[in-house]
Amino acid sequence: MEGRHLLITHGQFFGYFDREKKMVQFLKKYNGDVLISGHTHMPLAKEENGLWLINPGSTSWPRGGSKRSYAVVTIDDKNVDVMIKTLE
Repeated sequence: MEGRHLLITHGQFFGYFDREKKMVQFLKKYNGDVLISGHTHMPLAKEENGLWLINPGSTSWPRGGSKRSYAVVTIDDKNVDVMIKTLE
């Protein structure tokens, strides 16, 4: 993945409390630096100390007041660009 280690999982392992902390621990445990996960149906695109936490949200059942959404992730060498797109 052009200088990045991408991990993808549903996200049920992270729960709802301390979720981002558990996501970072997961990345470190499996030597990843970009994590794409779902489960909460709420969009997230956050970089933390070089680690990316991405949740595309949900195109059908958004939660937490979010709109229907998906993510477009572009990785170019070590650069990561994340756009959360919403649907009307």
